[in-house]
Amino acid sequence: MDAGDRWAWSGKQDERPLTSIGRRQAMLMAEVLMQSRLDALYSSPALRCRQTLEPLSEKLGLEVVVTDELREASGYALPPEWERTRAAPTEALGAAYAAGRMFKTLREIQAEVGRGRVAVCSHGDVIPALLALLRGSEDDRFPPPHERRGGWHTLAMDGAAIRVVQHPLIEGFPDA
Repeated sequence: MDAGDRWAWSGKQDERPLTSIGRRQAMLMAEVLMQSRLDALYSSPALRCRQTLEPLSEKLGLEVVVTDELREASGYALPPEWERTRAAPTEALGAAYAAGRMFKTLREIQAEVGRGRVAVCSHGDVIPALLALLRGSEDDRFPPPHERRGGWHTLAMDGAAIRVVQHPLIEGFPDA
């Protein structure tokens, strides 16, 4: 969802809100996602992610569970104890670390919710890293990440099997 230009924002990135376009995108997304049952909502601590799930939270009466592990990668930071490694380019290791953290978090959510349906909101740097990890380890048919803000994917996790579907932007979806 649109949260404006990250480089023009002078505050902390976790405090950057959705723009009016982003709020409209979140409402349209909620309308689509409400067509199927949802059992839980999970979000990054970032305000813009929590705001993305607010329309669903209000309409479904579900609390948004905030988890630090869904946070943006912020330049693909390394695990703290690896900060001085020279084994590979820092960004490559950081992206792998971000994807692994996200995948671990999704597995933890799956264990909590079981066969339930969940909406998870994270960031445009972590999600492509996760998709690359899944494509490389699971199935060459996984779709590429969206190129526009507000894109979304469905991950179906059934035991060890994982399926990813890339959804087109919703008709009438404002494009930032």
